Amino acid sequence: MLLGACAKKKDDATPAATTTTGVTWTADNTNYTSTFANATVQGTDLYVTGVSGTTNGIANNTISLLVPAAAGTYSIAAATGNANYLMSYNITASSTNSTAYVASNLRGNGSGTVTITTFSATDVAGTFSFTGDNASGGTDKKVVTNGKFAIKR
Repeated sequence: MLLGACAKKKDDATPAATTTTGVTWTADNTNYTSTFANATVQGTDLYVTGVSGTTNGIANNTISLLVPAAAGTYSIAAATGNANYLMSYNITASSTNSTAYVASNLRGNGSGTVTITTFSATDVAGTFSFTGDNASGGTDKKVVTNGKFAIKR
């Protein structure tokens, strides 16, 4: 008598999740990924910055967020008291030509929300979207969507 057996193929292990460090966003139907990202806490404020691309050493597109340094959802429309929520998108065409689009409760313009899902001594992560008004007084606006950040601090 001859017995044969087949070895059962072991399933491949599930790959570990990867964490992307940086800032990503969509504006003008274009997706941006930061080439530089930073998160800084000063007092009770969190500053998040993401820069995408450079030309001759000049940043082309920059996202800046200012919200409280704690996990939570921060909406310009819901800001009260001394809260200072600021979201901006800066487009730099040259060393003498840039336009900032800003949403801020202190300026009373634009709209937007930042949600911080992770806030620790070593990591900050979350999402954002906003509509910023031309800070130079123009009537045009920029809509920033699909914003995400995950930064080691």
